[in-house]
Amino acid sequence: MRILCGYRVYTYRSRRGMVLITAMWIIIALTAIVLVLCREMVVESMVTRQHLAQARADAAEIGVEQFALSIVEQELYQPGYKDSTSWEARPIGECYFWVITYDYDNPSENTFKFGLTDEASKVDLNTWPVESLEYLPGMSNLDYNIAAEIVDWRDADDLVTLSDLGGTGAENNDYQSTLGYYAKNAPFESVEELRLLKDVDETLLYGDDKNHNGVLDPEEEASSSAASAFDITRMGLMPFVTVYGEKATNIQDTTSTSTFVSPIADLNLTDTQGNAITQPIDVNLAASYAQNGPLQQMLTQVLGQQKANAIRTQTANGPSGQPRQANAAANSSNTFTSVIQWAIRMETQNAMTAQDLQQVFQYVAANPPANPNNSTDSIYTHVGKLNLNTASKPALMCLPGFEEADADAIITQRQTMTTTTDANGVPQVGDISWVMDAGIDQAKLIQAGKYMTGSSTIFSADIVTVSQDGRGFKRVKIVVDGSSGTPQIIYRRDLTDWGWPLDPQIRENLLKGIPPTATTSVDGSTPGGRLSMGVR
Repeated sequence: MRILCGYRVYTYRSRRGMVLITAMWIIIALTAIVLVLCREMVVESMVTRQHLAQARADAAEIGVEQFALSIVEQELYQPGYKDSTSWEARPIGECYFWVITYDYDNPSENTFKFGLTDEASKVDLNTWPVESLEYLPGMSNLDYNIAAEIVDWRDADDLVTLSDLGGTGAENNDYQSTLGYYAKNAPFESVEELRLLKDVDETLLYGDDKNHNGVLDPEEEASSSAASAFDITRMGLMPFVTVYGEKATNIQDTTSTSTFVSPIADLNLTDTQGNAITQPIDVNLAASYAQNGPLQQMLTQVLGQQKANAIRTQTANGPSGQPRQANAAANSSNTFTSVIQWAIRMETQNAMTAQDLQQVFQYVAANPPANPNNSTDSIYTHVGKLNLNTASKPALMCLPGFEEADADAIITQRQTMTTTTDANGVPQVGDISWVMDAGIDQAKLIQAGKYMTGSSTIFSADIVTVSQDGRGFKRVKIVVDGSSGTPQIIYRRDLTDWGWPLDPQIRENLLKGIPPTATTSVDGSTPGGRLSMGVR
C-alpha cells in the first residue's frame, strides 16, 4: 500500500474482497433460483400426478358405464342378473369403482347400499294421479299443493287441479305473475325439473341428503333442522319419483323393430297369419281371445285344454260377464284394466287358480284399448307401473287405494317367494302372481292393478370411481334405457363437484397404499373381482 499526498490508495487486495462478496451474492441468488425451480418442479410433478390420477378416474368411469350397459342388456333376458353382480370396491384398470343406490329397507342404519337402481321401483311423475302423488314422502298439509302442481305442470290444459286432500295446483297465471315463466303443460323430462314448480324448494326435493348418497353424512346431520333420528322421508322426493316409468314398464308396446323378446317366444306360438308371437298376449284384443286364438293356444300348451277353454270363455265375457264387442274400445267399461283384474275374474269364475296364474303371468298383458275421439277416460291411458319386486314401502303406499298395511303385506309376501323360471329354466323374477296371496282386498288389487308390474327395462347408476392412489375421483349419474332391447344411456350428469360421497377413510387409506374392501358379498360375483375396461 502506498501513501500519496496524505491519501491511502488500495490496490489488488481490496478488489479481491469485493469480488468475493459479489461472487457470494451471485451464488446465493443462483441457489435461490435453483430452489425456486426445484419447488416449481415438485409442484408441477404433484399437479401432473393429480392430472394423471384424475384422467385415470375419468377413464375408469367411462368403463363402468359400458359395464352397466352390458349388465342391463343381460338383465333384459335374465331378470335378477344385476343383483348377482358386485358393485362395491371393485378394481377397474388402475382404479376402483362403486355404484351407489338407496337402502330403502334399512334407512335407520345409515349405511351405504350398492347396485343399479330400478326406475320402475319409483312413482311416475308423468302418469300417476294426484291422489297417489299426495302420499309421497315428505308431503304434509302444507305440501298437498305440490301434488296438484305436478299434475298441472304436465297436463296440456290451463285448468287448476284440486285434490281430495285440499291441494291446489298452479297454471300459467300463477307462474307468470311470480316467477316470470309459464307452466310447461308437457311431461317432465327429468326429476330435477320439479324445482321449477311454484312451491317446491331444495329441502322438499333433496331433503337433508344434500349430496344424494343415500345416507346422512356427519356434516348433513349437524346442519339438519329435522328430527335427530334418520328417517326415510329425510331423503326428500328424489329417491321415490321417476320420469321413466311409462317407458320402462310398457315393453310389450314397442315397435316391431324391437330386439327385445319376451319369454312367450319360448312357446313357439304363431298367430292366424303364421307370424311368430314374441310379445305377451293382450287379453283385451278380440283376435287374442277368439276361438283357437293365441290366448287359447298358449293356455292349452301351459295349463291343458280344459282350463284353456274355460279361461278363454271367461276372457271373452270380460270383467262384467257380458260378451265383449269385437272392438274393445267401443265398450271400454267391459275391458280388463290389468292382468291382476283379469286373474281375479278368472279365479272368481273358478276358471283359474293363483298357481295357474303363476305359470302364465309372463305370457299375458292387458293393454289399454285404442282411444276413440281422444277421450280423457283413464281406461285408454298408459301409465308408468310400479315394480312390486323392487319398490320401497313409501312408493307402495302411493298405489291407488293402498294403505300402510297393504304395503307391508306386499313386502312380507315377496320376501317369502322363490324365483320362478320360464320354459327354458331362465329365472323370472318379473312374476307378481304372488300378490294374489298377499291377503290384500281384491277390490284394492283391481283398483291398483293397472299400476303394478314385476319387471323393468330402465335402470339408473350412480357411479363413483377413484384412482388407486386416492388422488382423483369421478362421480357420474346415468340412466340406461333397455326398452328397445339394446341398452343406451339417455341421461348423464356429472356429480363430481358435490364432493366425495363415500366414507372419507377410503381415500385416506388409498393415499397410504391400503386398498378398499367390500363390506358385502354378492352371490355370483366375487367382491373386488377385477374388470378390464368395460368388460366383465
